Amino acid sequence: MLVRDFPDVTHPLSAILDHFAVARDPRGLGNEDQVPAVIEELERLVLSSAFIFVVDSQRERIEAGCEQLQLLRTDLGRRAIDLDKLPVVFQLNKRDLPNVCPAADLQEIFKTDCCRYVESTAARGQGVVEAFEMVLTMLGK
Repeated sequence: MLVRDFPDVTHPLSAILDHFAVARDPRGLGNEDQVPAVIEELERLVLSSAFIFVVDSQRERIEAGCEQLQLLRTDLGRRAIDLDKLPVVFQLNKRDLPNVCPAADLQEIFKTDCCRYVESTAARGQGVVEAFEMVLTMLGK
């Protein structure tokens, strides 16, 4: 999830939100038809002022989350953008499930130089608004 910060936005919750909707396979695209969509999403990605990175807290999904975070770092790095210099809220999702990693462990795995954390159960709407409010606070809105 991306948050774009536009100077003409007056109400903090009216910030323009984008979903990084293109699912990426860390081993490659696999489908040449996706290339234009991926390029378009990457161009929108570099305009972002902050990020909400949704972490699937289930133990079996941690490795995939790490791969996605590394892809984000790589994609931004190719455009000379350092993720560690941008506000990031890690939304630790699916906290209601029995097989989740402790939040403290996730905070050691998923981190940047400028980040905060929100525990959530998105299916119930818990923690979602808080993640947006936190990233807006980090942006000074």
